[in-house]
Amino acid sequence: MSDISEEGAKPLADLLTAQAKRWAPRPPGAPLGPVIPVVWERVPNPPDPLAIGVKDGATAITYTVDPSLLSQRAADYLSRLDTARSPYWQRVPEGYHDGDDDAK
Repeated sequence: MSDISEEGAKPLADLLTAQAKRWAPRPPGAPLGPVIPVVWERVPNPPDPLAIGVKDGATAITYTVDPSLLSQRAADYLSRLDTARSPYWQRVPEGYHDGDDDAK
């Protein structure tokens, strides 16, 4: 079994692309930010198995996915990886990555 199902690859990629637009690496020499717990939660029997939710709050980020899209091993790995790298990233305003110098 794959850690990401064939059906889950596109929705997961789309979600991660959308989330990446809300974050950017901290500038060189900037102090590290807080550790933000990130949890990838597998929720059985959602109304739409391909729907993936994200609650991106100030103190935690929780992704919810149908278990058929992502293995528990992958969910645990992504949770650890994203939490460990959270101090190196910062939230950015909408438009930050659009190449508009005024947005930065």
